[in-house]
Amino acid sequence: MTEAAHAERRGELLARINALVGGGHFSPEVLEEIVELARDLAASAGFFGDPATGDLAYALEECVRGFAACGENALREAAAALSKAA
Repeated sequence: MTEAAHAERRGELLARINALVGGGHFSPEVLEEIVELARDLAASAGFFGDPATGDLAYALEECVRGFAACGENALREAAAALSKAA
């Protein structure tokens, strides 16, 4: 994957994450999709030397995994921080 392809893929992943979080329907299937997208984003960020994005993607993944404890607002904040950083 080239740097340009990484940037395009990052944009696609972020758009999908933001659409899911913005939709406000946090079913188990939606939460699992967010986890998978965040994991893909973190891996790609790590490969291309973008640790800040990788760390925020991992934080989003952890927030989703602990959704019952962190709640909807924390999930929205984590997704917003990731979008802003990337």
